[in-house]
Amino acid sequence: MVLNLARPEVRDYVLGFLDHLLTENDIAFLKWDYNRNWSEPGWDQLPADEQKRVNVTFIENLYAILAELRKRHPNVEIEDCSGGGGRVDLGILRYADEVWPSDNTDPFDRLTIQDGFTYAYTPQIMMAWVTDSSHWLNHRTTSLSYRMLSSMQGSLGIGANITNWTPEENALAKRLIAAYRQVQPTIVQGALYRLISPRNGSEFSATQKMNGDKTQSVVFAFIQRRRGTRFPRSS
Repeated sequence: MVLNLARPEVRDYVLGFLDHLLTENDIAFLKWDYNRNWSEPGWDQLPADEQKRVNVTFIENLYAILAELRKRHPNVEIEDCSGGGGRVDLGILRYADEVWPSDNTDPFDRLTIQDGFTYAYTPQIMMAWVTDSSHWLNHRTTSLSYRMLSSMQGSLGIGANITNWTPEENALAKRLIAAYRQVQPTIVQGALYRLISPRNGSEFSATQKMNGDKTQSVVFAFIQRRRGTRFPRSS
């Protein structure tokens, strides 16, 4: 069931619970997720002609909760999910520091997801996590370098079980994370040039990021899918 945040007592309960949690514990990060879509939403406590208010009041109260949490806990980083509050848009970004674009973290698929996402939003708010291989969604196996470089086009995060990594993979991740830190401002805040689109069955994908004074440029180039005897790699 979905909690009806449009009801003031539900709004107050959620705010009170989260405020208590953040006050009583040393918490630096809060993720607002939303793992169930509405099916035939209604508000049977209201007359039939007023029940549609649930769609608007729900979001207004969601914003009110997040606004109050930011006021009371200004140092807590808040991440919204693509389903958090029903969507990612500029309204929710007034209260969230970043967003989770999709649970599909497959690095091939992410090239297209990230391409579409960045038509509307900056890469700085686009969380891009390196997760395990083979991938839980499609069982595709990819190299750690491919997963790292795909995720480095946004705000890089590590969500894989690093205890399973080999010494060589640990060394690779350390090297790429160090490289990412050197160019992160250019990646997440620079101008984005779409050199080769990953869409429409393209075999390749390439982007270029340029900082404001044009003193640094970062290029990502990928083979996007297996063709014949060729295997995915990245550079």
